Amino acid sequence: MNYIWYYTIDRPIGIPKIEGYALSDQYSQRGWKPILADWMNLNYDGFPKKEEHKLPKELFLYIKTSKTEPLFDWFYLGNHMMAVSEKFYSYLYQQIGRQSEISELRIFNTKRLESKRKYYVFRICEFNDNLFDFHKGTAVIQEHLMNEYMLYPDMCLIDKNISKNIFVVKEFCYSFGLILTEESKRWIEYNLYKPEIHCLKKYPDVWNNEFII
Repeated sequence: MNYIWYYTIDRPIGIPKIEGYALSDQYSQRGWKPILADWMNLNYDGFPKKEEHKLPKELFLYIKTSKTEPLFDWFYLGNHMMAVSEKFYSYLYQQIGRQSEISELRIFNTKRLESKRKYYVFRICEFNDNLFDFHKGTAVIQEHLMNEYMLYPDMCLIDKNISKNIFVVKEFCYSFGLILTEESKRWIEYNLYKPEIHCLKKYPDVWNNEFII
């Protein structure tokens, strides 16, 4: 059985709310500076070839909180990017590191106190859609985006014996999470802070009932 790690609207304490953080490629003592550089809006497929399209070596995450040290180990930032704790880094890198650009992530609270915990940004450049059978004959229409995208309750790995156990797919409704096997699900639930993991069979209901990007 396969699963997806995906945070809905009602997130656990310590997982930044969707409007409770801002990512920037510049440090700012007050407020935050929106990202205007070409690397952010690149509509890529594969690793960027031009230097100006590559992920910066250092990024800044401003979280609306009085706490200095974050609790989270993973959450989706947008534009195929995810914030990853040092605790999760090694395990995740073994699975999708060669599919990603990676930079260091400096995290600040509302008072601009910087976290001492190390974090990283993974930006996914290569995806694993080809490893899955989406069973498009049983697809379900998602109910939020003009019926433009589909959900796949019977989605499964083509090769059940594949050694890989974390996947990223570009298929829209699944691109906001990590696809997991039973093995990676157990490891994550045992080692990391409050993951929200859903069975792929039930994921269409999760998406349609609590859609959030």
